[in-house]
Amino acid sequence: MDRVPLEHEQEELLAIMVEASRAVPREQRQAFLLIQSMDGNHLLHPGVAATGRAQYQPHLGDLETLHERGLIRLSLVSPHHTYTADLRPEGTHYYEQMHARLGQPIRKAVTVAREYLETESFRRRHEAAIAKWVEVERLQWSADSQQAATTIGHLCREAMQLFAGELVQAAGLTTDANAQNTVSRVRLVLGDRLPAGGRRALAEALIVYWGTVADLTQRQEHGAQRAQAPLTWEDSRRVVTQTLMVMYELDRELQTPPAR
Repeated sequence: MDRVPLEHEQEELLAIMVEASRAVPREQRQAFLLIQSMDGNHLLHPGVAATGRAQYQPHLGDLETLHERGLIRLSLVSPHHTYTADLRPEGTHYYEQMHARLGQPIRKAVTVAREYLETESFRRRHEAAIAKWVEVERLQWSADSQQAATTIGHLCREAMQLFAGELVQAAGLTTDANAQNTVSRVRLVLGDRLPAGGRRALAEALIVYWGTVADLTQRQEHGAQRAQAPLTWEDSRRVVTQTLMVMYELDRELQTPPAR
C-alpha cells in the first residue's frame, strides 16, 4: 500500500506545508493548526500566505492520509475540532520526489505554474480566468490548433482581461469600465498593494511583463491579417505559456505579504 501514490489534493496539501515551513526562518518554525468551523477548515501557519494559498481550506481526511503514510504528525489538541500537524522528514523527502518527477528545470517551472492554477485557492480567486485559460490550453493541443491560432490569441486576451478584472474587484478598487485596459488595471492593483523599495521595482517589472504578454496575445489574435508573418504552432505555444506564467507570477506576488 505504501507504493500507492498520493492523490493530487493530498500532494497539494503536502506541498503547501513544506513550502510554508521553508518560508519561515528555521528558528521560528512551528506546527500547523487546523481549525474546523462552520465556514470550513482553516490551516494556520505564518508561512502559508507566502505560498499563495492564504485562503486554502484543507480536507481533514487528506491530513489524516498524510499522517497514516508517515509524512506528517497529526494530533487532536482540543475537543473543539482543533488539530496540530507537523512535518516529518519523510514528508519533505516525498515533496522532493514529487518535484523530481516533474523533469528538467524549465519544464518543471511551467508544470509548477500549471499546477498552481489548479489549486483550490487560486480557482476561488480567479475562477473565470482559469476556466478560460484551460479552454485555450485544450485548444492548443488539439489536432486543429494551427488553424485555431487566432482563436487561441483571442481566448488568451479574454483570460487576461478576466484576471485583471478579478484583481480589481478583489482589491475593492474603482477603475474604468473598459475591460481591455488590463495594463492600467494591473498597475492600479500593484500600486495600491506595494510600497516603494525592492518589491515595488519587481512590481514595475511585472507590469512591463504583463504589457508585453498582452501585446503578444493581440498579435496572435490578429496574426492572420499579416500574410508576411503567418502564425505557427510555436506562436500558439508561446502565447499560451506566457499567459499562464504572467498570471502565476502576479498572483504569487500579490499573495506574498508586504515586507515590514
